[in-house]
Amino acid sequence: MQNIINATKINTFLDSKNILSETKDVYRSVLENLEVFANNFEEKPLGEILSLFLNQDLKPKARIMYNSVASQYLNYIDKIEKMGNIEPTVKPASPIEQKTHEPKQKPVFIGQEIDFSKLIKFDDSAFFVNKCEPYHAIGDEVEKAELALLSGRHFCIRGKAGTGKTSLGVYLANKHNMPVVKIACNDGVKDYHLIGSKSVDENDQVKHEAGLLMQAVLLANKYGKCEVILDEANTLKSTTMKVLNPFMDETRFINVNGYGKLELIEGAQLFFYLTMNLNYAGTNDLNTEFKGRTTMTEIKNIPREMQKAILSRYNVRSDIIDKIIDMTEKINYQQSINEIDPLTVFSTREQLTALSMIEAGIDSGMDEKKAVKLALSVNFTEKVYEEKQQRQIERIISGVFEGNRYE
Repeated sequence: MQNIINATKINTFLDSKNILSETKDVYRSVLENLEVFANNFEEKPLGEILSLFLNQDLKPKARIMYNSVASQYLNYIDKIEKMGNIEPTVKPASPIEQKTHEPKQKPVFIGQEIDFSKLIKFDDSAFFVNKCEPYHAIGDEVEKAELALLSGRHFCIRGKAGTGKTSLGVYLANKHNMPVVKIACNDGVKDYHLIGSKSVDENDQVKHEAGLLMQAVLLANKYGKCEVILDEANTLKSTTMKVLNPFMDETRFINVNGYGKLELIEGAQLFFYLTMNLNYAGTNDLNTEFKGRTTMTEIKNIPREMQKAILSRYNVRSDIIDKIIDMTEKINYQQSINEIDPLTVFSTREQLTALSMIEAGIDSGMDEKKAVKLALSVNFTEKVYEEKQQRQIERIISGVFEGNRYE
């Protein structure tokens, strides 16, 4: 097997792939694992070794990924060896191609300390994410968001509540060590919430109190980049969206009454990360100018294995986690046929809250059955107002937990 898979051939294969470095690392890990595994079965045929490798105790999504990587690698090696050359032939790039592939020189960034002579001070450190939960990718949304960030573009992600849209934005800020300003959008957000207003400091001096957008620009000027999370961006009024436009294109400045010119300096980046839930009341589509300034993707429903990985952060028995997932799916179905209020959200967020309460109850000495009953009641049953719908949810809970009733 060593003549088929070894470090040299793995490197040659990876060099032939036009994929992101993080994806390349995943491919390398899979192939190196296959190499180690194959060395234990040198006498067996290749097909049998690959079958044993894929039949390890792998999660379904991991098995699909392992199979895809191994198949791509073996097909590549077979093709190259038929050509009689394991080293890929590289055609010399033309002058135009050479110019195209030269790394683009980024403007040199020289950070500026925030000038508080016209401002009321705010705490820089409060905008950095010191700790965040791991983000469990559903598809390729992480790579898409990072590609937008690295290329200086903005990113919009849409999907149902509880699919981790905001969590991804926080994860990116933490990973790239950039301050993040989170704006909870709604139709009540006004220009002065974003830009700021005149105020009086402790010395009775008239100064400008920076709004959220202004703070983000100043942080980007100091640290080189800043992320602005526009949570539920499609609830903003169209006129409010226009205030953000200059910092989402090449304009990079606005004139602020009472402060002067607010400008992104050379080399500083403001990364707008938008989330959208199309089913919320009071939402609208983004206006044409705003939409044209963003790249977009969609998060689909979270696969069951992914849900379990997310929910397993709490010290609660796995069978309870399974039943809570089943229960939520049944409630969501009843919402889809309007038996239960479709505007009430039952998602990963409610599941996590219930599990945190169950864990806290058990840790405090409460009986497990009572902790589960109370947590499900306040996070699911009593989130709807009509008694008929409450009884419907109670029946679902009873049916899912049948044989292990929490009454």
